[in-house]
Amino acid sequence: MHWAPQSAQKVLRSEATALIASLGKESHWTQALHTLAELRVTGPKPDAVLLGAAVAACGRGKAWQHALELLDETQRLSLPDLCLWRMCAQSPPFDMASAVPLVTGGGSGIGLGLAEEFLKLGATKVLISSRREEVLKAAAEKHAGKIHYLVSDAGKEQDRAALLKWVESDHPDCNVLVNNAGIQRRVAPATDEAPWSERAAEIEINFAGPVHLCALFTPHLLKQKQAMLANVSSGLAFVPFTAGPVYGATKAALHSYTLALRYSLEQTSLRVVEIVPPAVKSNLGGSHDFGEECDVFCAAVMERVAAGELEVGFGFSESGRLADRVTNQQAMVGISKQMNVQTYAAA
Repeated sequence: MHWAPQSAQKVLRSEATALIASLGKESHWTQALHTLAELRVTGPKPDAVLLGAAVAACGRGKAWQHALELLDETQRLSLPDLCLWRMCAQSPPFDMASAVPLVTGGGSGIGLGLAEEFLKLGATKVLISSRREEVLKAAAEKHAGKIHYLVSDAGKEQDRAALLKWVESDHPDCNVLVNNAGIQRRVAPATDEAPWSERAAEIEINFAGPVHLCALFTPHLLKQKQAMLANVSSGLAFVPFTAGPVYGATKAALHSYTLALRYSLEQTSLRVVEIVPPAVKSNLGGSHDFGEECDVFCAAVMERVAAGELEVGFGFSESGRLADRVTNQQAMVGISKQMNVQTYAAA
């Protein structure tokens, strides 16, 4: 089957889907997009299945930007499912004016951005922790009298226990815990020759640390009139990252744990939130200038958290968390090829 301008006119949606799928198999992704453009004018109206065929065509042609844009449109078209999901993952609005949050990894990047958003939304006191005292001190000086800090390593069990003791003794009104601290190693398995201790540290900080802190802080938070546990995962919890598989795996584990914890606490006043960042301009995994603007991301997700949403993404991560497994698997392969991620050679 070959593309022709009139071929997309007055056809059944199934026929249009078959046409675009056929073009994709023949690597004619530009023609598939032309056909899709005509369908928007002449009909039938594209549905998720038809758009999925167009996504696959773009993927085969390595036109990843077009594929991601169509993926985003697919999610927007699935409004009934999207609304149902958001309705199920929704609580009443959270009173940010009475929030006293503790944000781990709160001295820079997303952590500091979230801490500052709490202040903008009405919080009068924010607690932050990090291994690096210089960034904590700078944040406290910038927001004198409003930000308080403790030097603490989220990757150390004794530091996590000390963090709870500090809160109980000095800030017993703390009613929000944001598990944000994390590290990312961008090393593909085929080239990862680092000692095991580096991967163990990534697992400890990204997964064991939040799980331990949730366990430590839950009894304290249950005593509060309103309270929140917020785990910061990643869009890579949903779209595996072959250039940093341990990082993605820790975030996938954290996503699973957050769902289970939310169920365990759903009969209490302690809500469990998951914030799902996409790539954000920060120093995670080394300083970089690609991704979403940190302040834009933090403002957008915190507005939704305040409104009562329990799982919140942004841009690519919003599409990823709502997509099906096949779509995310295709995205993983496409991103890996685009990044030229090295794989093991065939035997």
